[in-house]
Amino acid sequence: MAGRVLVISDWDADGVVASALAYYSQSIACKYPVEECCKVDLRPIEPSNIYALISRLNESYEAVMFLDIPFLSKIASLFKMLREHFSVGRVIYIDHHVSTLNSESELRKLCDEIYVSLEATSTILYKVLSSRGVKVHEKLKMFTTVISYMDRGLRVPNELLQLLKLASTISKILTVKRDPELYEKIVAWLVNSFPSPPPFSTLELKMLERRVKEVDEELSRIVMDLAMTGKNVGYLKFIDASNHWKRRGATSLVLRLGRLLKSPVAVVFRGERGKILIVKASHSRAYRIAKYFIGEGLAEDIAGHPNLAIIKLSKDASDKLIEDALRKACYYI
Repeated sequence: MAGRVLVISDWDADGVVASALAYYSQSIACKYPVEECCKVDLRPIEPSNIYALISRLNESYEAVMFLDIPFLSKIASLFKMLREHFSVGRVIYIDHHVSTLNSESELRKLCDEIYVSLEATSTILYKVLSSRGVKVHEKLKMFTTVISYMDRGLRVPNELLQLLKLASTISKILTVKRDPELYEKIVAWLVNSFPSPPPFSTLELKMLERRVKEVDEELSRIVMDLAMTGKNVGYLKFIDASNHWKRRGATSLVLRLGRLLKSPVAVVFRGERGKILIVKASHSRAYRIAKYFIGEGLAEDIAGHPNLAIIKLSKDASDKLIEDALRKACYYI
């Protein structure tokens, strides 16, 4: 082995498939990001834990890849730290989150390579690898395709429904367990081209099913109540959930509302740090609505994905202003 490459990624299905693509390219194809066979270290994280991860590094790396990690301004100082204190050769950033798209120019000054777009992170990386002559096997290619459909909120073709179910299970079990060892096993399974069962034990699946059932039952009750309050605003269903949901899992609630109502939705939540508006709308309309709110001075910051935008509302954004802005955004977009 000539050296080491560090891959830092999100826990979800897009993150783990992107990690598998990076692992395959570096350890199997020996092409990218280093044109030699290198050992790959996998580190799934939540963005809030990135400082703790970097501070524990004890290896020199030829390259560090950030995959499916939303860029936050406080992360910027890490890039200088990586080079000066941890002997990192190159820093590569590949992502599709709204905050990353908005910080593209800043990232280009901080990183050696940056690839961002509205597509899923695994799709972006797949195209980067293809441009470098890396051909992945069919299983990994098909998972990349399924993630692309999931990310865009599009209907998956019938022939990919089983893979969709499996990708969803992978995402759920990693979200529940947050187990780095299991993450590595899933990456290894994705990288392996030979047919084999996924690396979940029966006990793990039963635990997941119990946890998902508990959450689903609670969400179902709240979603049914909120769905009845939906107001037509342009092509959106506008819902105020301020008094119904004040903890983690707001995005899951919004996704469930969208599926139940069979409509794009915009939902207001109120938390300790003020109000947020989460918009679920396909074909990147959520992102464009979020940009409209920024332009109108009604948002302090935006995050999320192109099809699921999280808008931190300004303090003076009243319910009427929010509703009026949504109506205008629907008209202009």
